[in-house]
Amino acid sequence: MRRDRRTPVESDRAATETPDSDDLVRRLDCRIEDGEDGTRATLFPADADGDELVTHWLTADEDDVVSLADWR
Repeated sequence: MRRDRRTPVESDRAATETPDSDDLVRRLDCRIEDGEDGTRATLFPADADGDELVTHWLTADEDDVVSLADWR
């Protein structure tokens, strides 16, 4: 049976709802490492548990970052 496209499902409703301000604010921690290849920074949620740390992070090498002033 095909779902009527005009009938929203629960996930459609969740995607259109505005999140609570508490959901929008989440603190990040940063780990900076200086190595032979340059400086590397990793950002991750400050309150992340072990399972979240496996997938909720971002790492950038020093040469991956540019000055915002240079971009303008």
